[in-house]
Parts: sequence; structure tokens; C-alpha cells
Amino acid sequence: MLIQLIFTGLWSIKFVTGGGSLQKLGVISGDHSACPLCDLIFHPHDLKFSDVGQSSDLEKYPISNFKETEVASTSEYCVHPEALFDQFINGLKKLDYFTNQICMIESWKRNQKEVISLYVDSKEISILFSELKKQLKQNKGPEEYLLAKKLLKKTQRNLSALKHLRLLSLGNFNPKIQDSKFSNMILSYHNKSQVSEYIQASNLNIFDLNSSESNQDFGQPFLEELKKLLANKSIRKYFVELEHKNLFKKVIFWRYAFKTIEFLLVNKFVSEEAVRRLFHDEEIVKQVNIYTSACFLHEISSSLIGSPFDFTEHWYWDSLNVSFKALTKDDRTIIKFSFLLWNISHISSKVPELEHMNDWKIFKVSFLEENQYIRKIMSRKGILNDQKNQNNSRLDHLAVFEEDCEKIMNVLVILMQYNLEHHKINNPKLRDLTFLVCELLDSIANEFSPDSIKRNSEEKPERFVNFEDQFKLVLLYSRIKEVKETLTKFLQFIQNGNLSPHYSHLERKKIHETYYTRLLEDLTQFKDVYCRVEKRNDHLSEWLKYQVSMGYLAHGDQAWLKKLVK
Repeated sequence: MLIQLIFTGLWSIKFVTGGGSLQKLGVISGDHSACPLCDLIFHPHDLKFSDVGQSSDLEKYPISNFKETEVASTSEYCVHPEALFDQFINGLKKLDYFTNQICMIESWKRNQKEVISLYVDSKEISILFSELKKQLKQNKGPEEYLLAKKLLKKTQRNLSALKHLRLLSLGNFNPKIQDSKFSNMILSYHNKSQVSEYIQASNLNIFDLNSSESNQDFGQPFLEELKKLLANKSIRKYFVELEHKNLFKKVIFWRYAFKTIEFLLVNKFVSEEAVRRLFHDEEIVKQVNIYTSACFLHEISSSLIGSPFDFTEHWYWDSLNVSFKALTKDDRTIIKFSFLLWNISHISSKVPELEHMNDWKIFKVSFLEENQYIRKIMSRKGILNDQKNQNNSRLDHLAVFEEDCEKIMNVLVILMQYNLEHHKINNPKLRDLTFLVCELLDSIANEFSPDSIKRNSEEKPERFVNFEDQFKLVLLYSRIKEVKETLTKFLQFIQNGNLSPHYSHLERKKIHETYYTRLLEDLTQFKDVYCRVEKRNDHLSEWLKYQVSMGYLAHGDQAWLKKLVK
């Protein structure tokens, strides 16, 4: 019985390390991290995480580049995972009772990349789980602590069971050799996991669970359990309070959760469609916003607070988690709107003078109420999960979005006037809020009501005189500013050698060309609008001209652009 042999016999193999030393690996008490496949086999309750070096890696290196770091133990016996893999395979071939399992050994060799990936991902999740346990232990007390502890323990137990089944699958275990003792041993080993419960309830044979279709049958329930952990508002608030103490430098809870989702997807326990459905949940989207904001701030020194830039289009975002790459344009649109509305709500709280304005009150009720507008967008996109909510909020016409655009336009008129009145007082919050609301108007108009700005301006000229040009000027100014900063930082990453080697030369070139092309297009539009505004003598136009002619924007700064092409 293969797994039983692995559990009992394999750890007597001696591995030759880079330093020529020999080590005898024990079943539980030895240095587990010295062998990748040891980590794949051990139950999470057997694992010990006393290695300070492993934990400190989480702070020293960006988590998205974790695979580049040394994830094995810091002991003298550490060597590269591929080297240990070869030694493991060679050792197996010397064992008499593995003579008949040569096909499985060869399958592991053929799938060496996947086996090592399974090890690296499992190791990373185990380290994160250890950090989470430590964090929970140091912050006992509230009810959320007990719930989080319970759900995390269940999640890790299920993960261990799936990990073992994945190892069987990569070994292409022969389904013809059926042994009830072997099946019972697996079920007993994971007797409290959902995998075991699913197998027992379905009366399935353990050997039939190696296909991707079967794997997804119990991978999906596990994903639903993980959703309970991520979508719980109380747990989110509990971990937000914990992370607030260290300025969100670690975000261990979010790293663990999203890495687990990635693990399920990469190892074919869930489909891309299942992952996309998960990200249709409003609370999950909020978790994405928290995780992304923290990673951008501490990994690439880029603050998203107050920025109108859509981070789902940022060159760094997809590298944070494989599951993000599975998201469609509509999925990303929901995330974009969610973060944009949160950003507006957050920044507007720093501009209290707006609170007495009726148009602002109408805006808040329409757009900033808890999840209300996101549901509205989801309904229009046809991706609202909750059928009851979908029926109640189904939009049959786009006219409602035209009304929304008018509400935003009313607020922008106020914001621009406020900017004019307070221009002598440097108020970055007021400026950022104006940029954000401009982005909201443009996004809603482009997605749902393309002609609404022009139509509203024509129908109410006294209210929206010259509005289109003023709006476009501010919008393009903010976009050019953000794109320039993003492109500059990207080039600095390349020059300083900080960009992950996972980015090929072709990918780097594509990223550069994408931003550079976008910048040129925006600059061309900007100059056209600026020329029109420049001819006007009203106070607002004068202020706008002053604001946008301070730097490279008005004339395009051709010298700077030429540097980018080099």
C-alpha cells in the first residue's frame, strides 16, 4: 500500500546534501523541511514551525515573489527542492517493496515540476498558517477569535487531505489495485476532513478520486467553507483591527486565504468558473481591496488610497495571486467599482464642508450606501449570485444610469467650485476626491450610458455650462499623472533589478508599450481639450488652466517621453 509505505518506510532513506552530510529523516520528530515530499505527507498537526528564518521571510520578501525565496529549513541540510526530488526518486528505486511501483515513480518524475510546485505552495501555506495561529494566540478574547480559529483549523485539515490526493494523482496511482485497507487508512487519517465525509457519504472508492472532475466534486465544498471564512464581516473586522497595529505590513490572514484559493485552482480542485463566482460576493471583493492595497503599499511603495487608477489593470496586480488571472473583464469591473466607491467614501470623510450640500447628500444615498450600488452594477452585468436580490434589483433599462450620471455631474460642479474657492489653501483631499468622482462618472458613462454626459449638458446648459471640457481636462490630467507615475516606477523596478524574473523580456516590453501607448493617447486628447479651455476667460477655466499647466501635461514633456522609449 503506497501511502502506508511512504508513511513508514521512506523516511529511513539517507539524503546526501550539498555539504556532503548525511541525515536520517524521522517520521515526525526529524527536520521535516529537509525533504519536499516529507512536507507533502505530514499531517498539519504534526508539523512544527519553530524556524524563525521561515517566518521572517514573510516580511523580508514580497509574498508574490515567495517562490523565489528559500522556503526550505535554514538548517545545514538544506538544498534545492529539485535536488532533493532527484535524491528521493533514486532512494525509492533502491527499496525492494517499490519495485512494482516503478510506474508511479516515473509519473512523479514526469510531473516533477508539479510535485515541486505542490511542495512550495504547501510550504508557503503552512508557514502562513503557523503565523496565523501565533497571531490568534496573542489576541484571544472576542467571539470572532473563536470562530476564526475554528474555521482556520477546518480549512487546514481539508487542505492536508487534498494535498495527499493531489500527490496520488501526480503519481498516476493504478486504480486497478484496489485495497479496502488502504482506503480505510486514508479515511482514518483524514477522518475529520470534508474529503473523508464526502467519500463516505458518496460510497466512493478512494482510487476513483484522481480525475479532475472527481477532485472538483469535493474541492468545491471546500471552497464554500473557505468562503465562510473570507466573507464573514466579523472576522474581517477582527483581522483588520489586528493588522492596523502594524500598518497592514503582514496581512497574514489575507495572504493565507488567497494563497489557499490559488492552491485549489492550480491543483485543479476547483475550476476557473468556480473562482470567478467566488469573487462575485461583495464581501470577498472587499477582501481583495484590503489585500491589494496592503501589497501595493508595502511591496511596490504605491498607495491606492485616493488614487483613481484601476488597480485591476496595473502591471503588478495579476502577479499577486494566480486566481486573479482567471477573472474576466466584468469580474474586474465589479472590483474596480467597489474600490472606487470605497475610496470616495473614505476621502470624502476628510472633506466635512460637503455634508451640508443637498447634492452631496443625494450622492451619498445613491452611491455610498453599504453595497447598494455594487449590487446594482452586478445586476446589470448579470452576475449577481443571489437570485432574490437579482430579481428585486433587475434593471430593464439604462435610463437609471443616465440619472446617476446627472447626480455625479451635480457633485462635480460643486467640487470644481470648491477647488476654485480653496485653491490658495493646498487641500489634497479635495483634489483627490475630485479626481475620484471624475473617474466614477467616466466609468459609469462608458459602461452603461455613453451619451449621458453630453445629453445632460445639452438639456441643462445653465447648470452644466462648459462641463464636458472641464470634466475631461480634470479626468485626463489625473490619468496622465497616474500613468506617468506607474510607468516610471515600473522602469525603476527593471533598472534596480527588483522586478520578478517571472516577467520575461517580452512581457516587460508589452507592459511598457501598453502604458506608453495609453500615455500618448491621453496626452493627445488632453492637448485638444486644453486648447479649447485655454480660449475661455471664466474663473473656473482660468483656475483649471493654472492647475494643469504646472508640469509636463500641457505640452506633453517630449524630452521625458523620449527617455521612456530608450
